[in-house]
This record gives sequence, structure tokens and C-alpha cells, in this order.
Amino acid sequence: MIDQLLTVIEVAALLKVNRETVRKLPIPRSRIGGMFRYRPMDVERYVSSTMENQVGAIKKPQLSKRSPRSKALGTPEILSWADLQRIAPG
Repeated sequence: MIDQLLTVIEVAALLKVNRETVRKLPIPRSRIGGMFRYRPMDVERYVSSTMENQVGAIKKPQLSKRSPRSKALGTPEILSWADLQRIAPG
């Protein structure tokens, strides 16, 4: 089992992210010899859990709301389709 533990560098290579990013992820780990070690099973579980939580998470953008910054800068408001239908002639 100890032969199967992954280092931070190996996990970073698998996930194609920076080593610091790996350290910040909520993946269970053990400190052995002053270095973090990860079980491949825990890395796979983390990746699959994040992918399952992302399904259906895409939302339509809310274009009719103005941010406080746009009000402060005086930029024009982007109207929603419903707003355009209300003010359109005809």
C-alpha cells in the first residue's frame, strides 16, 4: 500500500495543476517524512465528486441587474428581454 502513495508533484501532474493548488484541495492526505502523500483512491474520489457536483450547474446570466460598480461609473444598464418587450413600441 505504501508503494501506491502519490507525492504532491505526482498528483499535480495527474490533475495538471500547480503543486500549491494540490495542497489547497480538500483531498485526504498523510504527512510522511515531512512530505504529504495521497492515496490514488482519494484523488479519484475527489475528481469524481467535483464532476458530479458540476452537472447541471450552468445557469443563464442575469443581464438585467446592474452592479454597484456600473452605477458608480455611469455605464449603461443592459436590459433583459422582458424589459425590452415592455418598452418597445407596437
